[in-house]
Amino acid sequence: MKNDKNHKKLAETVVASLVDARQQSENIGEDLILLMDMTNEDFENPLTEEIEKQMDILEGNDLAELKESIRTELQPRLKMKQVQSAILDQSEIKSKTHTITIKKVTSKMVGHKDFPQFSQEDLGKYKVILEKKKATPEPEVQSFEDALQDLMDEHGKTVADTRIALDNLVVAE
Repeated sequence: MKNDKNHKKLAETVVASLVDARQQSENIGEDLILLMDMTNEDFENPLTEEIEKQMDILEGNDLAELKESIRTELQPRLKMKQVQSAILDQSEIKSKTHTITIKKVTSKMVGHKDFPQFSQEDLGKYKVILEKKKATPEPEVQSFEDALQDLMDEHGKTVADTRIALDNLVVAE
């Protein structure tokens, strides 16, 4: 990694701007793309290293604020379409089928078939995670009769009640 000091400084700035909402970097998307591009074979980069460093240093409200900013600021920004596209296109992975994010490795991830890259020593560390997007199931198309039956059930009406209501509608016209 060339300019390692510059990238560490950039990571510090990004983490600091996540915690202090008043000092948001205007180019945070570009910063995230640059930092995520530096992910190594251990699924770490200067940003994950800085997060780990801050987790070890901070206490109390400051630590809680950092955790909250990771959840509410960092992860949503990583999910921005332009950030995802830029990161995944650089690594020749299709942005339509995968997402990339930073998460804390949990016990459910260690030994899981979807995360074979993580071991017990990764537990509790923040790592870059590449996930397949979950396929959104097609909404089930209901027939008119099924929809009518569901509607009658919802309102506690019988077929006879529905016939009477429909007959009254026809007579009213």
